Amino acid sequence: MLTPFLLTQLIFEKPKYIKPIEQDIVVSIQREVIEPIKIELVELQPISYKSPVVQPQNSSNSYEAGQCVWGVKEWRPDIPNGWGSAYQWLYNAQAQDWATGSVARVGAVGVRANHVVLVTAVYGDTIQIREMNYDYVPFHERYRPAQASEFYYIY
Repeated sequence: MLTPFLLTQLIFEKPKYIKPIEQDIVVSIQREVIEPIKIELVELQPISYKSPVVQPQNSSNSYEAGQCVWGVKEWRPDIPNGWGSAYQWLYNAQAQDWATGSVARVGAVGVRANHVVLVTAVYGDTIQIREMNYDYVPFHERYRPAQASEFYYIY
């Protein structure tokens, strides 16, 4: 626990008067002493970048709960079941005539290797993504920046 400390003196400098002498300006400073003030320091709790455990919301989601594919299906309920593992999503989306491409858009599903994410913001070449099970811990969810070129997209 941090203890409070006392700030004993605080000095502000203010011009008392300005008196021109020939071409120079002389400034006299008046010093004021302020009453001591008490400052209490508090301990801050670390910020967590992980969301709390997400409980299933979409009963029609047949992907394995807590995995990245399950998370994206929760956030984009229009994604059909049956696209398989993350690495199969792009192929299966194209086979079902879903629009795909290399340009990031808000709401698009990003696919890279065996991982899928949801694009939540686009800032030129940088995007913000929402992902689940990024650290191989089911239901762990986070938002983070990424390079748009890291993914191929399902719209």
